[in-house]
Amino acid sequence: MKAETVTFPKTNNGDSRTVPMTDTLRALLVSLPRPLDREARVLPEWEPPALTVAFGRLVRDLGLPDLRFHDLRHDAASTLTMAGVPQRTIMAILGHRDPRMTLRYQHLSPEHLRDAARALDRRAATPETAAAERQGGA
Repeated sequence: MKAETVTFPKTNNGDSRTVPMTDTLRALLVSLPRPLDREARVLPEWEPPALTVAFGRLVRDLGLPDLRFHDLRHDAASTLTMAGVPQRTIMAILGHRDPRMTLRYQHLSPEHLRDAARALDRRAATPETAAAERQGGA
């Protein structure tokens, strides 16, 4: 908690990985009752099948039947990408060694693409741009 990080001791590639904790997660963890044993885990150990079942129940109860646990990684990568976070940083958070893998997780929303097109319109519409084009610049 002091370091404000989360450590995943065993990941899919067999390595341990530590990533920064979000403020939201930190606030949630601080709100939980504290165990008497200071060495106790913050969260219980779950076997993957049990976590899958629990997540399935949660999405069903929330009315999101098409949401899979793995979709959360895609959402995180996409959100970070659209926020302008550097590719290398996203790779480190997701634990990817190859940038091509990270690219598979990054999706741009239609609104994000529309914003990019609007940026092109704004650039073309500025008086400075029009004047530069008349003078052979830009």
